[in-house]
Amino acid sequence: MRGQMLFRSMILHPSSLLLVCLFALVGIQFAGMTGLLAALAVLAFVARPPLNAWWRLLVRMRWLLGSAWLIIAYGVPGDAWLDLPWLPTEQGLRDATLQVGRLAFTLGCLAWLFASLPGERLMVALLGLLPQARRAGSPGERLAVRLWLVMGLVQEQGRQPGWRDMLHPQAEPDGLPESLQLALPDWRPADAALIAIGGGAGLALMLFA
Repeated sequence: MRGQMLFRSMILHPSSLLLVCLFALVGIQFAGMTGLLAALAVLAFVARPPLNAWWRLLVRMRWLLGSAWLIIAYGVPGDAWLDLPWLPTEQGLRDATLQVGRLAFTLGCLAWLFASLPGERLMVALLGLLPQARRAGSPGERLAVRLWLVMGLVQEQGRQPGWRDMLHPQAEPDGLPESLQLALPDWRPADAALIAIGGGAGLALMLFA
């Protein structure tokens, strides 16, 4: 199941969806626990990212998430939980859970973004945010292509190579296009409305959550 929103992504400019995702990622960094729970609820029940893709990203990042939780939980000073000196502090537990929750929300946004902007639509979204990239050969265009390739690698499924696989020479991938022809759609009033809603929600998280 691909990411779905009430205003289906196919009728909106891809750049507007990317902007909303960026607003959410910035706003969530200032949100407290209440704002985080509200944002996760909106993401899960309104944006509806594909849960299997979200879970796959969480599994891939499990060591980072676990390490970050332990470092923050034991690194923040405060009162020991249950008055046991070898347990994390109460403040550390709150901060660690909040930070890991923010990371989990970020991964959910990526899952929704990848589902809403498959293939070349992600490239269109990047180019739409870089007006100077429309000039062939400009640094902005090269940057957009590189970002598109990197995000494509993040979406790549299947078993990740282990250290033993790295010892063997890898064949160059075949079938990569030498050029891409993309049609940039026009901006619509619905795009402006979506950006205003996303920006307002991100600002609300920063100020009140």
